[in-house]
Amino acid sequence: MRKPLGALTKSVAIYGSGDVAITAINLLLLPWYLKVLSQEDMGAVLLLVATEAIVKIGFRWGLDGAFMRYYLDRAPGLERQRLASTLYAFLLGASGLLFVTLLAGSWPLAQFLFDDHADRYVMPLRLMLCNTFILTFTFVPYHVMRMEKRALTFSIISFGRALATLVLRIGIVLFAGQGVAGLIAADLIVTLILLPILWPWTRPLMRWSFSSAEVRTCLRFGLPRLPHGLAQQGFDAGNKILLNQFIPLAQLGVYQIATTLGQSLKFFLSAFETGWAPFYYE
Repeated sequence: MRKPLGALTKSVAIYGSGDVAITAINLLLLPWYLKVLSQEDMGAVLLLVATEAIVKIGFRWGLDGAFMRYYLDRAPGLERQRLASTLYAFLLGASGLLFVTLLAGSWPLAQFLFDDHADRYVMPLRLMLCNTFILTFTFVPYHVMRMEKRALTFSIISFGRALATLVLRIGIVLFAGQGVAGLIAADLIVTLILLPILWPWTRPLMRWSFSSAEVRTCLRFGLPRLPHGLAQQGFDAGNKILLNQFIPLAQLGVYQIATTLGQSLKFFLSAFETGWAPFYYE
C-alpha cells in the first residue's frame, strides 16, 4: 500500500507544481489587466468565465468521467479505440448541435448577461463558446496522460498552455488594446495550437468505429453526473450570474478581482483531484 500512496503523493506534487506556476502567472498578470481593462470589463470576464463553466458541463455530457471510468476496463487496441472513437462521434453530433444552438442564440444570451453592454461583449461570448466547444475534445488525451501516470508531461503541457496564453494576452490585450475580445481570442488561439500537440495521445485511439452499446454504457455513467456538475456550478458560477441581476457590472468587476486572488488557495485541491481519480480507478 505504501508504494501506491507514494506514487499518488508524487503525482499530486507534480500536478500541484504546475498549478502553482499557472496561478502565479495569473496573479502577476492581474495588475497589468487593471491598467487596460475597466471594472465593467472585469465584470464581463467574470460572467464569461461563469458561463463557460456551465456550458462546458453541457458540452461533455458527463462523458469525460465515463471515459476515465471505462478506459482501464477496455483492452489496449481495438476496445479502447472503439470507446474513444464512439465518444468523439457522439460529442461531435450532440455537442455540435448544442454549440450551434447557443451560437445562434448568442445575442439574447448576451442581452441577459450584459444588459446595456450586450453589443460590447457579444463577440467575446461567441469566441468563448467556440473555445469551449473545441476544448470538449481535449479530455481524451489529457485523461490518457493521467491514466498512464504521465503527470510530468501533463503538467508541462498545462504550464506551456498557460505561458502561451500569457504571452498572447500581453500582445493582444495589453499592447494591441483589444480588450475582453482579445482576452478570449488569445484563449481560442492557444486551444487551436494545443490540438496538434495533443494529437500523439489522441491518434492511437482514433478509428472509424461507433458502438451504440458503448454510448449507452457511458451515458448511463455520465448523465447522472450532470445534475451534480450543474449544482456545483450553480453554487460556484451561478452566484456571479445572480449577482449581476442586482449590482452594476463595474461592482461585479471588483468581485472578479477578489475571486482571482482567492483562486490561489485552491491549487492543492485541484492537484489532488487530478492525481486521485487515476489512483482509485486503477
